[in-house]
Amino acid sequence: MNTYIDYLKVYVYPYAVDILAALLIFFIGRMLIRKISDLVYKMMQKSKLDETLAIFLKNILYTILFAAIIIAALNKLGIPTASLVAVLGAAGLAIGLSLKDSVSNFGAGVLIIMLRPFKAGDFVNIAGQMGVVENIQVFQTVLKTFDNLTIYIPNSTIMGTEIVNYTARETRMVNLIIGISYDDDIKKARDIMMETMAAHENTHDDPAPVTGVLELGDSSVNIFARSWVDTPNWWQTKTDLLQQIKENLEAGGITIPFPQMDVHIQKEEV
Repeated sequence: MNTYIDYLKVYVYPYAVDILAALLIFFIGRMLIRKISDLVYKMMQKSKLDETLAIFLKNILYTILFAAIIIAALNKLGIPTASLVAVLGAAGLAIGLSLKDSVSNFGAGVLIIMLRPFKAGDFVNIAGQMGVVENIQVFQTVLKTFDNLTIYIPNSTIMGTEIVNYTARETRMVNLIIGISYDDDIKKARDIMMETMAAHENTHDDPAPVTGVLELGDSSVNIFARSWVDTPNWWQTKTDLLQQIKENLEAGGITIPFPQMDVHIQKEEV
């Protein structure tokens, strides 16, 4: 019995304290970092940070703190962690190089979430693809087209190309170009266009609709007709005005010509 007790004193007791301390560091530390990450997440929510970015930052913070807890527990057990950190760093570098495209998409996704050139629900044109933003993911952005197609665009592609956000602002201009015959009365045509735009329920009084001669084309006098509307009403208002202006111009005796060419044939005497 005395030999057994001596064995415990020499080989077990010193390590038991370190093992217990390491376990306490691990379990108590894990509870603390959960509370810290949750607290930081709530603070980001109160600051009205984007939800996707808030969750992402919370997970990153938790991962970093959890790695620190693991290293602290291993240190308490007397396990050298310098070499472990070096190995993890080398492994991370190798993984990063092998997944450089994914890392690029990941970084671009973070920038999109932070800079917010668009948000879910916006109608955009990205890399030549038009659609409504359904979801901004870490590696890709999902668009839904008018014909119900789903398009996945890598985030690195998005950050390297032009982004047109059609719904970023509350109002948009409906800009129509209508051609009339050279024989028609320009002032009368402009008055009809102005009356048609002013009568539409979606057009704004301020700024007021405006018309003017844009150019003298090959087959027509081209007149612009511009009015401002709320962005959600843009498409419907444009289609309405195109139809109504055409009908009202024709009812007023104004001709909308089509491109034509006069060909003169000259006969040579033999």
